[in-house]
Amino acid sequence: MTWLYHDSIRKVLRSICVIVGASLMVVIGPTTTKSDFGSRLHYSKHEIRRAVAIYAKRYHLDPALLRAVIKAESDFRQHVVSRKGAVGLMQLTPNTAAMLRVADIHDPIQNIRGGAKHLRRLLNLYDGELPRVGDLASHLPVGVAGPDPERVGH
Repeated sequence: MTWLYHDSIRKVLRSICVIVGASLMVVIGPTTTKSDFGSRLHYSKHEIRRAVAIYAKRYHLDPALLRAVIKAESDFRQHVVSRKGAVGLMQLTPNTAAMLRVADIHDPIQNIRGGAKHLRRLLNLYDGELPRVGDLASHLPVGVAGPDPERVGH
């Protein structure tokens, strides 16, 4: 009976050692760091056009609308940041990006996905009413700042 007892204690101790060892490897092990140079993702024009087409289809939007928003907001500059802190092609604010579950606001593809998703939500909120193309630029800050608080309550 004592050999069974000692064998059980050995198994428990071995398990504890394995757990402690694995924990130390995670804590002490090397961590990756971002380089100060070249750490930003950059996509080709073709990849951006493809992402626009994919997310326009996913969120039932006209690809021309997404391209117009990107042109007006960032002029297709992938890493532009506004004075108010809006980031990327679709000029998402950090709060809007968090609401849309955009993991990396600086990743142009994720930025397009978040902007397309947000535009779809706004169109649903405003019953699909879009201003005329000439008036589009004056309505774009709604997509960045969020919906009109008076309208949300309706």
